[in-house]
Amino acid sequence: MSNAMPSWTTDPYLQVVRTEVAMEVINRARGLVHARVCQLEDGTEADQREAERLTVKAGELYQLLRSLDFREQDRVEGVIARWGSLVSDEARFWPALESGHLLPAA
Repeated sequence: MSNAMPSWTTDPYLQVVRTEVAMEVINRARGLVHARVCQLEDGTEADQREAERLTVKAGELYQLLRSLDFREQDRVEGVIARWGSLVSDEARFWPALESGHLLPAA
């Protein structure tokens, strides 16, 4: 087994590609949240409050998306590690979103 650093850590092109992957993951998460908001908006008053709360969560995800920078690969990889598998499994996604920790603990 080699101790060499992964090629994305030194290749600017691959750093950009990994950043795009992280952005797609966050956009998928935002899509899940917005889909739920659309389901709730025409519901009861409690549903509408939940839709407003989730809209705030979507805004937090958007801020995370906007903060991604290919020069900060630890952050990019943290997003992929935290959200990559969760956006494909809604049963795990919603509790993770509710935890309030958009990035894994350092």
